[in-house]
Amino acid sequence: MHDNTRERFLWKIEKEYIRRDGFVPFCNFYGYKLARHHLEIANRLEKAAREGGTNLIICMPPGHAKSTYTSHLFPPYFLGINPGQQFISASHTSDFATSWGRKSRDIILEPQYEAYFDAILRKDSRRTDEYQLTNHSKYYACGVGAALAGKRFNFGLIDDPLRNMADSFSEVKKEWIWNWYLGDFRKRALPNASQVVMMTRYAEDDLVGRILNSSDASYWEILSLPAIAKANDPLGREIGEALWPDFFDIEFLLREKAIGEMIFEAQYQQSPTKDEGSYFIAKHISVVEDYPAGLTFYGATDYAVTDGSGDYTVHVIVGHQPVTDMLYIVDVWRQRVVPNIAVNAFIDLCLEYEVRMWADEKGLIFSTLNHYIEKELIRRRCFPQREQFSCATDKPVRALAFQAYFNQDRVKILNADWTDELIKEMLKFPAGKNDDQVDALGLIGRMVDEMVVKRSAIPQRHKQEYRSNTIILPGLNDKIYQKNPNGFRKI
Repeated sequence: MHDNTRERFLWKIEKEYIRRDGFVPFCNFYGYKLARHHLEIANRLEKAAREGGTNLIICMPPGHAKSTYTSHLFPPYFLGINPGQQFISASHTSDFATSWGRKSRDIILEPQYEAYFDAILRKDSRRTDEYQLTNHSKYYACGVGAALAGKRFNFGLIDDPLRNMADSFSEVKKEWIWNWYLGDFRKRALPNASQVVMMTRYAEDDLVGRILNSSDASYWEILSLPAIAKANDPLGREIGEALWPDFFDIEFLLREKAIGEMIFEAQYQQSPTKDEGSYFIAKHISVVEDYPAGLTFYGATDYAVTDGSGDYTVHVIVGHQPVTDMLYIVDVWRQRVVPNIAVNAFIDLCLEYEVRMWADEKGLIFSTLNHYIEKELIRRRCFPQREQFSCATDKPVRALAFQAYFNQDRVKILNADWTDELIKEMLKFPAGKNDDQVDALGLIGRMVDEMVVKRSAIPQRHKQEYRSNTIILPGLNDKIYQKNPNGFRKI
């Protein structure tokens, strides 16, 4: 046969299989061999695509290829078998949603797609977040929170609306997602439209939790697939059997569980709980999207001396709000590096936040580095007030002052790229593998506890003497004034 005539003949045979058997052979023809949990997802999606009017929740652990089938392979299939219908795909950020849109569009651009569905991408549709086929079906990808005015859907997919664990501890973020879903996303549904919400669970009151606690709950089907099978497993697995043993065997899953059971139950077992953690209790975690103006910034370092292995060197920046006595964790620097890089990072943070005071821990590492640190501070014309604290042998004892703030709901954590790792370490402490960030926060707690008191405890003469009206203990004020009247300066 000439050119690709043979290939086109085979594609037409495969087209008949797709027409008869649906989404599963479509995935097979693109080189994907489905595990049993993928087959279950594919069959549920097939029903929603063919019949419409389906509301489906899919909860699965991370890394089990749920997005590959729902966000990558399924949209081209749906658009092909449903001429003239519209598909909206939303995820936690527009960039992430658009990346799946690009992968879906690439499938449509392959020559066999036209043979399967008698449709191709329109010549004027080259965007990765929005395109239309020659059969008049349309696709739109967006981030959660995007304005959807003018958009409609026959199939609406929300894939992981929470970006990370930090989002799950942000009441503002969860409320914002819920309001967007109620007020915008579901309002875009056409008659007999299907909705699929798919996510890894992090919190009881995430989007899935709120749907299941709403008056709309009875209209939703739920497919919850824990990494380790429980009783009445949807796939018919035996209790204790792994979901995808070829990639995540039971030994791996049990090791993950041993590291942090609360996180494992949420992310891997889809059973989030609030009141877990031993030293730092999860219900007291509060993640914020920004911090207020007028904070006084303090810093602390937990040094390590190895490069690329072993412990991390950690710098933390915490803002103190004098009136409310609240602490805001606003920055964390955490790397395995040689000391000179860590010292320069410390000075960068001092200059950026204009810290009032910096805490270090007394010990061999600090004694070894201190001469070099002082030389670098002078060279870079940076003069923060520095204090050293004795090294307690018991790590939980070192962190007691910070724990007291935390468990009284007086600590807020900024939502940033370092927040997830910080929360994981706090919830695993003191049994976790790493505790460098907690050690640094412990220094902050001791510094604030020993040196910062309520303004009412400061005698009047101190208020008048120091124009900033700071709430630093008598004695320490004099010390700062004698060495540097502003506590910090940069030249």
